[in-house]
Amino acid sequence: MKKQSKLGAVIAALGASLALSAIAVPAAHAEDVAAGVAAQGRQPSTLLLLSEAQYRARFGKPPAVDAPKKELPLGASLPDPPQPWYKIDWAHRDLSGRDLPTRHGNTAFGYVHYAVSHNIRTERAIKAAYENNFPDPDKSNGTHLEYLAFLVDAQGDIFVIVRVINEQAPRTSDGQYTTPDGRPIGTITAFCEGVNVCPDVVN
Repeated sequence: MKKQSKLGAVIAALGASLALSAIAVPAAHAEDVAAGVAAQGRQPSTLLLLSEAQYRARFGKPPAVDAPKKELPLGASLPDPPQPWYKIDWAHRDLSGRDLPTRHGNTAFGYVHYAVSHNIRTERAIKAAYENNFPDPDKSNGTHLEYLAFLVDAQGDIFVIVRVINEQAPRTSDGQYTTPDGRPIGTITAFCEGVNVCPDVVN
C-alpha cells in the first residue's frame, strides 16, 4: 500500500509538471501570444500580425479573402473617453510615402468607429496594414484606399484578415468633416473579414 501511495504521488507530480510545461510560453514571444484562444482544438503558442507583403515573403500567396478562417472567440468593445474627432491617434506612411493618419474620429469614422463597432482597440493591426505593405494598397479607387493585415501562426495558417480603409482627401465624401490641419481624413474604418466583431487576440 505504501509503495502504491508513493507511486501515485510521483505520477501526480509528473502530471502537474507536464501540464505546466505544456502551457509555458517563451518570454520572447509574450506579446504575440494569444492566451486562451482555441482554434481547431488547439491553442496557438504564437500569433503574428503581418502585412500582405510580409505574408507572401514567408508563406507565398495568401488564400482568397473569403476563404474560411479558423474560429476564434469574439471580444467585447470598450467605451472610449470623448476627444476631438480630428485628433490624430496614430500616424503612419506606406512604402510609397502616403500620409495615413488615424484620427480619433466619432461614431461615423476613425478610431471610435472601428473600436466600438469592430473591437480593434490597439495600433497593432493598423500599423501592420499600413507600414509594411506593398507600395500600392490592396484596393484603390481615387482617394479611397484599402490595406490588409493577416493574423497568422508560425505555420502561416490564417486566423484573421484585417481590412483597413483609408480616405486620402482632407474631407469626408459627404463633405460633413474637413480636417483643420489639411492632412487626409485618414482611417475611415478597420474590421475583420467575415465577422462583425474582431476577436480580442487582434489587439
